Amino acid sequence: MRITIVVPDNVVIVDGVKHAVDCSQFAGIHAVQWFDTVGDIEFVYDPDTRTKPLNETIHSLDQFQPVLDGLI
Repeated sequence: MRITIVVPDNVVIVDGVKHAVDCSQFAGIHAVQWFDTVGDIEFVYDPDTRTKPLNETIHSLDQFQPVLDGLI
């Protein structure tokens, strides 16, 4: 299963199908990319520190389940 969550756009794409979903609870995250069993969290640039945190590898979508309920 391929999932993309684009937080600023309030969009979740599941296997190519786009859904409008409120993603506002994930402040600080730009996007989540999921590829079957592993994924990455892409963070937003922080103008206060003038840095962008490195992507974080994840092995579970549990923390994003609220926006995935009913879609997968």
